[in-house]
Amino acid sequence: MMQGYLDSGELVPILQGYNTQPLEISMVYPQNSLNNPALTAFIEFLR
Repeated sequence: MMQGYLDSGELVPILQGYNTQPLEISMVYPQNSLNNPALTAFIEFLR
C-alpha cells in the first residue's frame, strides 16, 4: 500500500535499525461475534 509513497519520496522510512521481537497477544470477544466480518478480518490480520 505504501510502496508508491516510498518510491516518490513522499514517505521515508525511519528507525530502520530498530527491530522488535514478535509479540504474543490474546483476544477476548463474545463467541457470537464471530459472525462479524470486521472482527473475523481483524483476527486473521493479527495471525
